[in-house]
Amino acid sequence: MEAEPAMRSGAVVALKPLRAAKTRLQGVPVAYRQHIAWCLASDTIGALAAALDRVVVVSNEPSLATRLHRWGTRVRVVPEGPSLGMNAALAAGARQLADGGMSMVVACVGDLPCLRPVTVRHLVAAAAHHPRSFVADTSGTGSTMLFARGGSLDPRFQGPSAAAHRGSGATALTESDVGPLADARRDVDTVADLLDAERIGLGEATAALFDQRTHRMGRFAPVVIDDPAGEDELVVRTPDGVPYRVEARMLADQHPHMAPGQRLHAALVDDRVLSIWL
Repeated sequence: MEAEPAMRSGAVVALKPLRAAKTRLQGVPVAYRQHIAWCLASDTIGALAAALDRVVVVSNEPSLATRLHRWGTRVRVVPEGPSLGMNAALAAGARQLADGGMSMVVACVGDLPCLRPVTVRHLVAAAAHHPRSFVADTSGTGSTMLFARGGSLDPRFQGPSAAAHRGSGATALTESDVGPLADARRDVDTVADLLDAERIGLGEATAALFDQRTHRMGRFAPVVIDDPAGEDELVVRTPDGVPYRVEARMLADQHPHMAPGQRLHAALVDDRVLSIWL
């Protein structure tokens, strides 16, 4: 008897344009909020791409295709076009995945910075036993992930979505089914959520916003490139003239030729730059 072919699985993530994302991060400057939103999405998509065959990102954010190039053809960005809303966008992406031969489709929120590929694999294995299943968020009220095996996704995210998914016939996947799920349940809407996520353990992009020694989140500051400090370093200055040295590699992926006078944004702690971006 021939072995059954391995189940192919893909995920869909719907992202708002960064300018409109994470508005509940109260007290966080707009440029920092947008960068945090990108870091959350980057870590989420990276975990999905490492665990699954395909990831479709539905979004009108114009910078995403360039930002996500590191994952090659495994991650595809699809314009949302006229705003569909989260659930319609997820359903559209799910249809693309199903048409592409994915027998397991995963809808995932874009703000799971702790998510680990091994957890995604365990969840897919557990979800294979149900037509539809979901993961509740840390509060138990919302949902972070929804799985559909060979059928309609029927996403019902936003609001009390755990009850909505359960009411639609989806099975809740819990720790007793899968093992530890803190990384898959910790979505981030507020600064308190982000601090809790840091306690659980962050992906690379979001972790760069924190001092790994003290676990403090970096403070935001606009900076300007002053002068090269050497082949591998730049000097940037805050508006009050305080200089900071920055390793050039921190900006290599964003722009290979940074010149004096270039305005940037940074997350700072004490005398160090934790993260820096355009």
